[in-house]
Amino acid sequence: MSVKSPVTTHVLDTTNGCAAAGVAVLLHYAEKSENALDSTAWSLVGSGQTDQDGRCGALLLSENGSRKPGYEAGARPGLYKLTFLTGAYFEKKGLSPFFPYAEIVFKVKDVPDHHYHVPVIINPYSYSTYRGT
Repeated sequence: MSVKSPVTTHVLDTTNGCAAAGVAVLLHYAEKSENALDSTAWSLVGSGQTDQDGRCGALLLSENGSRKPGYEAGARPGLYKLTFLTGAYFEKKGLSPFFPYAEIVFKVKDVPDHHYHVPVIINPYSYSTYRGT
């Protein structure tokens, strides 16, 4: 059985009606929600790039395919922030985006065994998200 990252994402580009391949994704963690507005409270815990299907499924996996230290049992309780570098993606396509990046902040409660899939739908002038499965 393969190991899954407790946090995954999927990026869809509504400008072209396709998956957004090659979008850089950063995952940050903050243990306490009261620190969420303090930029020093966030720690980078994962990064990746969307594949040809627009998916980024290894954010909390080590290079050997196991879960990163501290995430063996799943996502830790606290706040997570996904940052999608959408500006660079659209600029490569010759477009001038309004948003240089999109940030999605979500909360993980004390249930480490769950999988958190956070898709984002993008175009040069907007983005939207929802909790996926």
